[in-house]
Amino acid sequence: MHGFFLIIIIIISSLTIIDFYFSISLSRFLKKRNFKKFFRRLPVFISGFMVLLTISSFIFRTRDEAQTLTNKMIMYLVYFWYLPKLGIVLILLFKDIIKLSVKFLKYIKLKVIKKPPFSKGISGFPPEHQQEPKSLSRRKLAGNIAWSLAGVPFLIVGDNMLRNTYDFHIYPVQIPIAKLPPGLNGLKIVQISDIHAGSFLTNKTFINATILANAVQPDLIFVTGDFVNNHPDEMVLAVEGLKRLNAHYGVYACLGNHDHYMSDDNHKKLIKTIRNSGIDLLINENKKLNINGCNLQLAATDNTSWGDKFANFDKTLDGLNDIDPTILLCHDPNNWDPKINGKRDVDLMLAGHTHGGQFSFKIDGMELSPVRYVYKYYAGLYKNKDQYLYVNRGCGTAGPPIRIGMKPEITLITLVRPENVV
Repeated sequence: MHGFFLIIIIIISSLTIIDFYFSISLSRFLKKRNFKKFFRRLPVFISGFMVLLTISSFIFRTRDEAQTLTNKMIMYLVYFWYLPKLGIVLILLFKDIIKLSVKFLKYIKLKVIKKPPFSKGISGFPPEHQQEPKSLSRRKLAGNIAWSLAGVPFLIVGDNMLRNTYDFHIYPVQIPIAKLPPGLNGLKIVQISDIHAGSFLTNKTFINATILANAVQPDLIFVTGDFVNNHPDEMVLAVEGLKRLNAHYGVYACLGNHDHYMSDDNHKKLIKTIRNSGIDLLINENKKLNINGCNLQLAATDNTSWGDKFANFDKTLDGLNDIDPTILLCHDPNNWDPKINGKRDVDLMLAGHTHGGQFSFKIDGMELSPVRYVYKYYAGLYKNKDQYLYVNRGCGTAGPPIRIGMKPEITLITLVRPENVV
C-alpha cells in the first residue's frame, strides 16, 4: 500500500510540474499579446484547481475501489486535461532549450567581442522611432499559429474519448492447426479479453460488445482475464453482457492480474460472480471438449505476471495428450517464451493483458505501438513452427480511459487444417 501511494505522489507531482510549465508558457504568450492580467493568470489558476481535483479523485478512489459514476467522470476530465499536454510540453521544452542556448551564445559573444559604444537603430534612427522588424513580426505570427495548433491534441483526445474508446471491432484471423481433425475444420472461436468493467460508465457498453460477439455465431467463446480493475462490485457493469454471451459449445475463461488486485474475500466474490454469469471459469485446470465427434483440449491457467505467481502450468496441462489439438488460455503473453513456446505441447495460446498499448499509428499498413518496446508480443498473431500465440487488444481500458488508433477488439478466430488455409 505504501508503494501505491508513493507511485500516486510521483504521478501527481509530475503532472503538476508539466501543467504549471504549460500554464506559465501560455501566460507569457498572453502577456506578449497584451492580454489583461486576469486572462494571463487564468491558466495558472485553472492549473491549480485541476491539481486539487486530481488529488481529490485519487483520494475518492482509495475510499471507493469500485468507483462511483461521479468519480469516473472526474477521472475522464483529469485525463482530458493532462494527456494532450504531454506532447505539447515536449515541444515547448525543445523551444525553450533552443531559446536559452541562443541567449547563452549571445552572452558569450558579448563577453568576447566588445559592445559598440552606442547603439543606433535601423538606418541610424533611435529604436523608439523604428517600425517593428519583419523578423519579429514573423516570430509573432509563428507564435500565434503554434498556440492555435496546441488545441489540436485536445480535439484528438476528446474525439477518441467520446467516439473511439469503445468502438468495438471484429478482428478476424485464420489459424492453421497441424493436429486439427477434419471435424473441427472451420471451428469459429470468439476471444474477448481485458473487459476491465470498472472502466465502463454504463452496462450498455459491454452489452454492445457481446451483441457483436454473438452476431458471428461462434462455436466457442473465450475470455482471457481482467474482468475488473480492482473490485468485484465493478462486475455490475459487465454481468448482463456476460450472461448474454452465446456459443454453441460454451463460454470459458481464465483470470488476469487485475482479478487479483483485491482482498481474498473480494477475490472469492469475483470468482463466484463470474461463474454465476454463465462463464465456465477454469483456474489451473483443463477440459476435453467433444465437438462433431472430435476432441479439442482446452486448458486455462491462473495469472502469472509481474507481482503475481498464481499459474501452475504443469497442473493446468496435466492429463492432456499430444494427439488432440490443445488451446491454452493464459492472460499474460510474457509466459509464452519461458513456459510454452517449444517447451509444452500447446498448439494455440490465447492471451491479452497488453491492450495493444491503447495507442498506435499506422505506417505503410503496419500497426505500430510504443508498447512493442515493453512487450515482445503485444497484439495480433505470432508463430513458431506449429505453435501459435494470439494477443487480444482488449475491450476495456486501464489507466487513461482512451484508445487512439487501437480499437477495442473482439477476435474471431477460425481454426483450419493447413491444407485449407485461404
